[in-house]
Amino acid sequence: MNIVSMTVPGCTGTEIQELFSIERMQILKVDVKKDSEIPVHTHRACVTMIVLSGKAKIIGAEHREVKKGDVMVIPSCQEHGFTEVKDDLSFISIVEGNKIIDGGVWDMRFHSAT
Repeated sequence: MNIVSMTVPGCTGTEIQELFSIERMQILKVDVKKDSEIPVHTHRACVTMIVLSGKAKIIGAEHREVKKGDVMVIPSCQEHGFTEVKDDLSFISIVEGNKIIDGGVWDMRFHSAT
């Protein structure tokens, strides 16, 4: 698989790489630059996120700081996003069900912050 970085539409300072993909499963690496954000959004997939480096605040259904080593499980259609990115944030997303990016089509629906 050829790993290519893609800019995430609707998100500032955010790039994504697809590391692995099979039917109904995908592994992504997400990099968010300091002072950038991922607005509150949903996917049709269940996502497990593992923070590799950096700090930020997760927003949406829950509000708390996340940092290296933290794991978040986001059920399908649950609102989530990241703000207050204090250091460059990197995390792995293990996606189950529908893929977040599939052939150039993004499964992201943006919402107002809660």
